Amino acid sequence: MKDKEAEREIRRNKAFVRFIIFVAAVAFLSLLFFNFVYTKKCQDQGCFESALSSCKKVSFLKDSEEATWNYEIKGGIEGNFLCRFNLGGCKQCSIAVQFLQVKKGDKELKVLEGKKMECILPINSIQAPERDISKCQGSLKEEMQALIIKRLHNYIVNNVGKIGEELTKPF
Repeated sequence: MKDKEAEREIRRNKAFVRFIIFVAAVAFLSLLFFNFVYTKKCQDQGCFESALSSCKKVSFLKDSEEATWNYEIKGGIEGNFLCRFNLGGCKQCSIAVQFLQVKKGDKELKVLEGKKMECILPINSIQAPERDISKCQGSLKEEMQALIIKRLHNYIVNNVGKIGEELTKPF
């Protein structure tokens, strides 16, 4: 009789241990999902800027009169993907930027559509990532630079006489 009771107790203990392991695994997977996979969607500029200043994972579709941009804050970086859990925290934030559609402006801006870049901004920054493309890398940055150079070249060619006069004037 005692053997059967001991066996039942062992089975109950094993079932309890399995249950605890299952709950721990679910909790761990939930933690991974919400910290590394799930991205909240912002509906307005204020939500995005608030998330950007603290480098919280969000995505934001900025649909203005001139163009449509998609931003996705990837999270903090500092040589370690777990910098969020360190006492010092992250010092930089990674943001993926995609130019979706040009609505106003030169037709040459069409080459930017669909292009992406990744920008690294300091924590507490709320400037639009495309404002300083020196902090970005990717095909969108390269195309933007090519357009800037092309426009600068056209300006110089069209104003070479005026520029020459300005260079001959004394300081």
